[in-house]
Amino acid sequence: MSIAQDWFEQHRPRFQQAQVACVERNCWSPFPETPGQYPDAPQAQAAGLAAFQAHLGGEQARRFALDQPGITGVLGAEVSPYTCKPLGIAYPHSDVDTLFDAAGNAIDRWSQATVQERIGVLMEVVEVLFRDHLFELTQAVMHTAGQSFNMAYAGSGVNALDRAIEALVFAHQAQRAVTPHARWERQFGPSQIALDKTYRLVPRGVAVCFACASFPTWNAWPSMMASLATGNAVIVKPHPATILPMAISVRVFREVIAAAGFDPNLVTMALDTVEQPIGKVLVQHPKTAIVDFTGSVAFGQWVERNAYPALAFTETAGCNTVVLESADDLDAALRSLATTMCMFSAQMCTSPQNIYIPADGVRTPGGRVPLDEVGRRLAEAVAALGAAPKKA
Repeated sequence: MSIAQDWFEQHRPRFQQAQVACVERNCWSPFPETPGQYPDAPQAQAAGLAAFQAHLGGEQARRFALDQPGITGVLGAEVSPYTCKPLGIAYPHSDVDTLFDAAGNAIDRWSQATVQERIGVLMEVVEVLFRDHLFELTQAVMHTAGQSFNMAYAGSGVNALDRAIEALVFAHQAQRAVTPHARWERQFGPSQIALDKTYRLVPRGVAVCFACASFPTWNAWPSMMASLATGNAVIVKPHPATILPMAISVRVFREVIAAAGFDPNLVTMALDTVEQPIGKVLVQHPKTAIVDFTGSVAFGQWVERNAYPALAFTETAGCNTVVLESADDLDAALRSLATTMCMFSAQMCTSPQNIYIPADGVRTPGGRVPLDEVGRRLAEAVAALGAAPKKA
């Protein structure tokens, strides 16, 4: 039995639970929702903080160890929103054409592996990220994207891993829908015609995954999993402000893939700067087969118009509307709305931007509350959040 198949058997119970959850659409996660519930939480959190700090450089940038093809130099100018100081990390910058060539060469043997073997390798990636790197990644997200500790642990940690497993379930389901062999028989007059058919899953090629600045792992992990599980290679393009979470992720993917005996160049990282972006180069590269973009509306629309013949998947900002027509308890409703408006500094795609209120006010059990008063009480609810530093 191969290492990859062995990993599939090891993770089969968890994967089967995920399959059931995807069918029944119920709430399920194999991971603890809060940091305090993590096994040996104090020790794990301390180890994660130490691992994060080991990445940091001072006046002399520290090189991030990532051995991938085509390295021509280093890039990295991340600044912690908490300390307002540079992280001082220098990441390998690789030639784009070399990355595509290496990714393409890695696909052949990977695509010949069984679906279970690919799923096994990627379920092991999930396990290693959770077991060995979760709090390191939590700190990395905090000091790049600016998320709180709890948000980084949940939204960019365990919940993103949930989404990664979900992507594997649906990738497995789609591939299992294709039978490997079939015998087709039919009577044509006096003759009995029989055809033995063999079907083979063929990957599309190299996928480019754009990770966004505010939630770098949230969409990137499931995107990477979906592409890899179906036999493709992935080039990850982090946002220049949030490279570290994706650099750690790419390194874990590469290490696990190599340990299973496959070419680690199935996963590589392409870097750029705000001043010299390479997004359009990656999207329009002749070897790009899939583009998975999360980020701004403007560039997302450009991707949708220009990615062809590559398949393009985009997620950009949401337009979220709240209609406040009536409330049994207006103050409670406004407190809830204030929290939703301010959560993660309104950077989440679910943050409301537009609030509609009837011109004659909001209906309550005590009568209509005028528009101006509703606005004043909402402003007070927002101010109250900032008045409690620990909660803010």
